[in-house]
Amino acid sequence: MDKKIENNNDKINKLLEFYFIEYKRMILGKECNSKLSEIATVESGKRPMIKQVDTNKEFNIPIIGASSIMGYTNDYLYNEPIIVIGRVGTHGVVQAISEKSWPSDNTLVIRTDYYSFVYNILSNIDYASINKGSTQPLITQTDIKNTPIVIPTKEDLLRFEKITSMTTLNFYKNEIAKLELLKQLYLKKFFG
Repeated sequence: MDKKIENNNDKINKLLEFYFIEYKRMILGKECNSKLSEIATVESGKRPMIKQVDTNKEFNIPIIGASSIMGYTNDYLYNEPIIVIGRVGTHGVVQAISEKSWPSDNTLVIRTDYYSFVYNILSNIDYASINKGSTQPLITQTDIKNTPIVIPTKEDLLRFEKITSMTTLNFYKNEIAKLELLKQLYLKKFFG
């Protein structure tokens, strides 16, 4: 299991490196002439009514925190591809979610038709420069919406989305999560 997890992480890192190279190639030498809000919506996550630490048959919807899954609930806010970033606390972790999920109230949720492109934009933001918090890091929807970006032609965006499918990336991430859970169950069963 550990070897499969390691192999999947290697594949994810190689895919992300390829996506980043393609993204940089597409925007290289172009001026930031637009704002993120022109190709994406930004909204805040919400606090779930009920949550628990472990998943089971009823509580199987992940609650997405600023940097990882922080529990499970029995309902979902989104059943579509979204991108989640931290609003309070952790900044700079960009999570691509493609299944039913409940982003928590300390996150911002980004929806777009250009999922891979926006993922790369968000992965390259200098979050420290837009931080509003003094004791606890904080960014706002407005900060993210007004992020200056390059928007290539629609044809280039569609080509980029085709060659940088987040579906493959999410497949490996989901497989890792399942393997980690299975590993925990085996360790618990055999070592108490």
